[in-house]
Amino acid sequence: MTTQSAVDFPGLTRIHIALKVSNLQQSREFYELLLGAAPSKERVGYIKFEPADPSVNLTLNETDSPTDAASISHFGIQVKSIAAVHEAIERFESAG
Repeated sequence: MTTQSAVDFPGLTRIHIALKVSNLQQSREFYELLLGAAPSKERVGYIKFEPADPSVNLTLNETDSPTDAASISHFGIQVKSIAAVHEAIERFESAG
């Protein structure tokens, strides 16, 4: 039996990252701006982003518990040019 993903994405695989956040609304606004995309799914305490570029399944899970990120070095989005970095900086500066 073959089951397809509910969302089409380029390639055969993509990264899935689930983050615990203490302020879901603030995190939503940040990732909407960063990814240039609205969430694909929302429910109480949970938001999912599935942009085509970058191809990622990013979920935000609200928690009251402190998070321990000691084992994580960093997450990032690699871009192809310095111009893309400057465009992102302008988006964030415009948003305050």
